[in-house]
Amino acid sequence: MLARELVWENVRISKFSEAPSREHCIWLIESMDDVIRWLNILGFNPNLYTVVRVRATGNALRVDSNFLAGDSEPLSIWFNKAHSYWGGELTQTPLPEVLFEGRLVVDEIIDVS
Repeated sequence: MLARELVWENVRISKFSEAPSREHCIWLIESMDDVIRWLNILGFNPNLYTVVRVRATGNALRVDSNFLAGDSEPLSIWFNKAHSYWGGELTQTPLPEVLFEGRLVVDEIIDVS
């Protein structure tokens, strides 16, 4: 995972420097459908986590996490996926996430249980 993050950050810095860094951003999800989807994918118990609706002002980039690297892929595939990820491309069944740097205001605490 560390190797992936280093490759992704290298591609971001060299080709997409205006994009929020995965190292310094907060991870946001745009819709409640996607919140539930992510909780299921990550195996999180909704009763143990707090979901909040926020207003965000700053630098945001919507990406498709399907472009994150797999475990056993050649480095050339990683670079191709990193370019697609930072370029905002979408797969046929996107798994969206938002990388955000800036100011957040919490508007509402959401009950997802």
